[in-house]
Amino acid sequence: MTCNPQFSEQLERIKQLTGTQTQADLAKFLGVQQPAISAAIMRGKVPDGWLIFLLKRLRANPEWILSGRGPVYIPEAGKRETGKPVSFEELLGRLPAHLLTDELLRRIKASQQMRNKGES
Repeated sequence: MTCNPQFSEQLERIKQLTGTQTQADLAKFLGVQQPAISAAIMRGKVPDGWLIFLLKRLRANPEWILSGRGPVYIPEAGKRETGKPVSFEELLGRLPAHLLTDELLRRIKASQQMRNKGES
């Protein structure tokens, strides 16, 4: 199935967060096609885009998803001392740099593909 022994635990944590049990249900929740779930299983890696989606939609803590450590959820968007909620962009800034880099590269690639389609 996968060469990453932690992946099955990570996938179970994602299913727990999303309340899903099947690959089809998880794909629907994440807004991806079911083959994307199968591909992640074969690679043995949770795609960074899923972590960001779960952070944005559920305030799920990527560290907890990946390692089981830390709180399951990022508390109430992280209130500042002033009582103002922390923006999603600030919340993203708290993620490990490799997650941000991978997401940025994914967005650049998607943008380039859209531009290329427009030129054709």
